[in-house]
Amino acid sequence: MISTQQYLDLLATDFTIIRYLAAKLKESDLDYKPTPKQRTTLELLQYMSYAFDTTAVAIVTGDASVWGSRSEAAKSLVLADFDTTMAAQELNLHTWFKQLSAEQLAEEVDMFGVKSRAMHFMNMLKWVTSYKMQLFLYMKSIGYHHLNTMNVWAGIDGEM
Repeated sequence: MISTQQYLDLLATDFTIIRYLAAKLKESDLDYKPTPKQRTTLELLQYMSYAFDTTAVAIVTGDASVWGSRSEAAKSLVLADFDTTMAAQELNLHTWFKQLSAEQLAEEVDMFGVKSRAMHFMNMLKWVTSYKMQLFLYMKSIGYHHLNTMNVWAGIDGEM
C-alpha cells in the first residue's frame, strides 16, 4: 500500500525533473514539432502547465468542465513562466490530494471511465511520467544529444 506522502513524493520527483528539463530549453526550441499532427514544444509545455492540476480538480469535484477555461488560459504561457507555473500546479495538487479522506479516495467517479478517486490519481502519476518522457524525447530530437537516462529519471546531469 502506498501512503499519501509517498504518492506526493513520486509526483514531486517527476515535477522536479520536468522543470529541470524545461529549464534547459531555449526560445528557439519552442516551435519544434516532431510531426505535423503533434504539439510544438511550446504547446506541450502549455498543456503540462495546467493538465495535472485540472485533472485533480475534476477527480475531486467530479466536474470536468474546468478543462475548457484552463486550456484557453494556458495558451498565453511563455517559457519564462513555465517553472513558476509548474511549481504552483504541484502545490495545488498537494492541496487537492491531501484534502481527501480515505473514504473519498475510495469513492468511484466517472472520469475517463468509472474508477475510485485513488485509481484516477494513480493514473495521473502515469500521465505525469509519460509527459516527462515526451518532453525528454522532444529535446533529444531537437538536438540535446548529451541528455541521457540520468537526466530523465534522476533529473541530474551526468554520465550513465
